[in-house]
Amino acid sequence: MKTDFKQQAVTILENMTDPCFVLDKAWNFIFLNQPAAFLLKREKEDLLGKNVWNEFREAVGTPFYQKYHFAVQAGSPVKFEAFYEPLDTWFEVNAMPFSEGLSVFFNNINDRKKAEHLREVRMEQEKQALEANELYFRDMADNAPVMIWTTDASGYCTYLNKQWYDFTGQSMVEGLGLGWVNAVHPEDAAMAEEAFLGANRKRITYRVEFRLKHYDGVYRYVIDSGLPRYSSQGEFLGFIGSVVDITDRKVSEILLKESEERLRLATESAELGTWDYYPLTGELIWSDKCKALYGLRPDQEVDFASSLQLLHPDDRHTIEKEVQRLHHRDSGGHYDVEYRVLGLEDKKERWVKAKGKAFYNEEGKAYRLIGTLLDITENRQSAERFRFLADAIPQIVWTAEHNGNVDYWNAHWYVYTGLDFKETKAWGWQKVIHPDDLPQTVNIWEESLKTGKFYQVEYRLLRGSDRSYRWHLGRALPMKDPWGNIIKWFGTCTDIHDRKLSEENLLRANQELSKINNDLDNFIYTASHDLKSPIVNLEGLLLVLKRKIQAEGEVEKMLHMMNNSVQRFKGTLRELTEISKVQKAHDGETEEVDLSGLWEDVTGVLQHEIDRYQARICLDLEETHISFSRKNLRSILYNLLSNALKYSSPQRIPLIRVSTKRAGDYTVLSFADNGMGFSSSKKNKVFGMFNRLHTHVEGSGVGLYIVKRMVENAEGRIEVESVPEQGATFKVYFKH
Repeated sequence: MKTDFKQQAVTILENMTDPCFVLDKAWNFIFLNQPAAFLLKREKEDLLGKNVWNEFREAVGTPFYQKYHFAVQAGSPVKFEAFYEPLDTWFEVNAMPFSEGLSVFFNNINDRKKAEHLREVRMEQEKQALEANELYFRDMADNAPVMIWTTDASGYCTYLNKQWYDFTGQSMVEGLGLGWVNAVHPEDAAMAEEAFLGANRKRITYRVEFRLKHYDGVYRYVIDSGLPRYSSQGEFLGFIGSVVDITDRKVSEILLKESEERLRLATESAELGTWDYYPLTGELIWSDKCKALYGLRPDQEVDFASSLQLLHPDDRHTIEKEVQRLHHRDSGGHYDVEYRVLGLEDKKERWVKAKGKAFYNEEGKAYRLIGTLLDITENRQSAERFRFLADAIPQIVWTAEHNGNVDYWNAHWYVYTGLDFKETKAWGWQKVIHPDDLPQTVNIWEESLKTGKFYQVEYRLLRGSDRSYRWHLGRALPMKDPWGNIIKWFGTCTDIHDRKLSEENLLRANQELSKINNDLDNFIYTASHDLKSPIVNLEGLLLVLKRKIQAEGEVEKMLHMMNNSVQRFKGTLRELTEISKVQKAHDGETEEVDLSGLWEDVTGVLQHEIDRYQARICLDLEETHISFSRKNLRSILYNLLSNALKYSSPQRIPLIRVSTKRAGDYTVLSFADNGMGFSSSKKNKVFGMFNRLHTHVEGSGVGLYIVKRMVENAEGRIEVESVPEQGATFKVYFKH
């Protein structure tokens, strides 16, 4: 299954139009598709198996080098843009670490960078133009033959031009805020103030006539007109308006037009299209940018009914219902939708995001809808590619918002659970988690949401087809913004049911084996203990019998043979007792044992045998201390030295070389002799219980078995190499 999955993944990556390559942990290329080789201007065969930093030395120390290392070390995907000078190319890179290395998806973004540069230049120019317009506006306003004012969203007057102060004789302190009302005729003041504040609350166009006091004390009739202002995101900013003599109405219209032009410049700098719809008349006003998104020329006119025909057929009915919903005040008045449009001229399909707000009259009916339009085609295409890859992966894939609300499942989730998105979105997935596993699963998920740590948990997931629970491994990684804030979670659910059952079966088998071993140990101990008494009695009877009779010839020989048999039987019982002890893992506390001192103790005990065989012993201890049970280490040294003496060759003087050295996590004790040796085919038998390769030598054949168990119980190992009539070398590996 794993091999098939890898092959599917390679096939998908090979057929991707986006360039990608994969590096192993040593930074060697283990895969790259043809688009990647073309973009890197290299042949695939020249890169596979090669180190990326050797092949692209100029990249060392650049953002590519730094970001790739960060992704591997942090275990977190990175996305960045960087310029690679040797190829004179800007790249957009997505690097995603995994257990075996790093996957890199990248694209040539030279054209986009050029466009961004041009856009930045244009935005700077537009910014400067806006600033110049602001200065121009204030200069113009202060020199205009009409009075101009602005307010913030609360209705507080923030600006009055020079003509206001020249006209009314008020100071700035007297006129700002709601102080301008003091210049209105007492009979008109309440009406003028309520008309303005009411318009501000409703955010509707404001127009009212009242009498305004001139600095000479004479009241004159004026028209006060105000227009609500909005940011490019549709946020209400306040009003801008003018106060003019009735005869100066034309001037007022010009100023209003200039105000609208300032709004147009602001929205175009943000690459937003703007629209204005009047439901009562059917009039629809689009900016040039908005028309372009619908594939229209700037000079083309369109009404609401014809605009619906430019929508994708699958989205048309939904948008029509959404607009109809806004016609009534109880809808809330906010409009935020995504849909497809089909260009009238270019026939191009685009995804757009429309946001807007409705304004209502006293009857609660919408008389105006205004908003913005943004091209999100590229974002939607990226999302579609992700969904395609997610559905191609043979496991459940999901994403969640920063707060843990699941907002996407791939197709495998719906096939497995039999549920739809509405039933399992947000936190609805809890209904298919086994009740016994749910508290732990939720607690670990909430902890990951709080800390941003990698999410991993095992739980049983309900399968819809047969209502059975299967074990799954849930994992998720957070995607963070440059400031470390989580913006998205990407997760998987992997079926581990068969592995879980195997682990449970293995655990039961181990428990059963442990029980059997304990029974065997008890049997050996009981048997050896119960047999000691009759053997001792038999030995005593033989001794008495020998004293009672004058044994000669054959009788003496038979008594001697019987006594030898009794001694061998006693030796076997002792060995069985030792086997029972060594079966029970460590026998003695681990300590730092001085090997030199222990060696003198062992050779002292065996000195008679060493002298009898005239053996030569060479000792070379690089490592003088071994962390082990002192009693067990003594037994190991005794057995190995005793065997080297017993199995020495009668053709030559025994030469035994004993050495130690360090090898990684182990201290290696080596015993090499020039004795009788044995063939390699018998290597596995030498450590068996009661195995004796040379029957002419006395012994029970359990010494090396006991040595092997002592070493393995302490997480070490023992190895042997031997050649007949040349000798044998035993190597014991003691773990640090």
